Amino acid sequence: MQIQADAPPTRFEDKLDGTVLDKRTGLIWQICAAGLGSHNGSGRSTCGMSSGNLSGNADQYHWGDALRYCNGSLAKKPPVLPAGKTWRLPNINELKSIVDRSQLNPAMDTSVLIAGGDYYWTSTTTNTNFANAWTVNFLYGSAYVTSTKDWGYYVRCVAGP
Repeated sequence: MQIQADAPPTRFEDKLDGTVLDKRTGLIWQICAAGLGSHNGSGRSTCGMSSGNLSGNADQYHWGDALRYCNGSLAKKPPVLPAGKTWRLPNINELKSIVDRSQLNPAMDTSVLIAGGDYYWTSTTTNTNFANAWTVNFLYGSAYVTSTKDWGYYVRCVAGP
């Protein structure tokens, strides 16, 4: 009798349109950080990668522009979503949901998500000071509060569920 091991179920499904579905949360994520290229319509998004290395830098935005990028009101826009879905800047819990602490630099599943930097904005402001917002540092997977929304950080938009 031959025993065959089943592959573990994959948490993420590449939709082959520049997005990935997180089957655990139902959220749809940009594969590439903002500014790292776009989907070319023929399969997996390359995010500006050449021979496995990033050839370019992700864009950094102030907090207000990060919100505007995700809602599509800046010149650069995230990938097109299916009808009825809209992008938004993720809240702190949504963004922390893709942290993979078994990985470092970046602390995410790089088989499906392409990192482009360390600190990423969330839409979550602090309870004590609206001028501050939460970020997630994907070098180590930790969350931090900023002292100002005027700093430039990276952006990864989310949609759903």
